Amino acid sequence: AGLVVMISAPYMSTFSNIGNRSFTEGVSVVGDALHKITEEREGVWQLSFSNEILIAADRTGIQNVGATPWMWEAFGNKALSTYGENPPRVALYNKDSECWGHLLVDYAPELVTYMDTYYTQYGDTQIYIRNDYYEEALEIINSN
Repeated sequence: AGLVVMISAPYMSTFSNIGNRSFTEGVSVVGDALHKITEEREGVWQLSFSNEILIAADRTGIQNVGATPWMWEAFGNKALSTYGENPPRVALYNKDSECWGHLLVDYAPELVTYMDTYYTQYGDTQIYIRNDYYEEALEIINSN
């Protein structure tokens, strides 16, 4: 029992401090924008390792199928067929991401094409906004 406490103590310490975490200015700015353009219970399609942005935005990521090759292989095409022409309004995505030497553009070219078809990148952030919502989202971000 003592060994379990010793092993889990650093993890629990980190986990318990997550609410007090101080984010860098860049994460906070992106998180603020994401918070403004999504509803409280609206899922953000999480296609990369961007947990800090979701935490800063107080939003929930859904269907993280693009972050690793094995997640893409297991669930990627199913997600694309489920969403069809009506994907989530907002996604966190990094076309240039890499996982253990595997580039997203190599292991998920269908995802890259899908994102290029249905989304527009907001500035140079990882926020991608569905094309039919993009102008409205920009107005929301710029209104405050």
